[in-house]
Amino acid sequence: MRHESDFHIRTCHGDDRTSGMFIGLYLILLAFFIVLASISSPQSIRTLEAVEGVQTAFDAPETGVEGTAPARDREQPEEIGADNYLDGVQDLFLAELGIEGRFAGERGHVLEIAFPLEYFFEADSLEVRRNRHTLLSQLAAMARTETRGRQNDITFLFGTGMEPITAEITESQDTALRRAGALARLLGEFGLPTGRYTTGMIPGDPAQIIAIFKSDPASASPGSAVQTP
Repeated sequence: MRHESDFHIRTCHGDDRTSGMFIGLYLILLAFFIVLASISSPQSIRTLEAVEGVQTAFDAPETGVEGTAPARDREQPEEIGADNYLDGVQDLFLAELGIEGRFAGERGHVLEIAFPLEYFFEADSLEVRRNRHTLLSQLAAMARTETRGRQNDITFLFGTGMEPITAEITESQDTALRRAGALARLLGEFGLPTGRYTTGMIPGDPAQIIAIFKSDPASASPGSAVQTP
């Protein structure tokens, strides 16, 4: 499913003046995210991972027909765990919201779903709609399960408009930040461990949320308990 807020994070090379400009911009963004972390729980809003998730999802080449999920190789036994999680998330969004995402990343282990902000938040509210709590609880339960040594992660990103994100937070950015915090708190309350979920902001359509679901090899040490719902 494509949407108007697609963007790419690129590394640029140029002369010293250009490099200096990009370094300056990086420092400004770094300062902003430090402020962001001080306002919200640093354990719940992890902007760096959010950016990495976006880069993985949006920079991956698209395959398949627009609006449909590209086919994935299901003949590799070690990939079954990832398929179960991401396919389950896809089915849940289709059943609850009528929205289908698209697979990206290596072997299709990233599922990106864009949907209207109003599906989760009322126009003047900073709290998640009560009728979406069950959906979020189900997503948290699915992400808690590690299958065949894979760890499942959830990222929710809120658009803040097309203006650059700077150290001086605008009203729309402040609203997005507070909503991101509210969503992160709910995921924690529903039992998703810290480090398994990310909420944050990106330049883009403020009326849209981008959800990114990943299934990666678990980093847990051998012998550690597998987390289950």
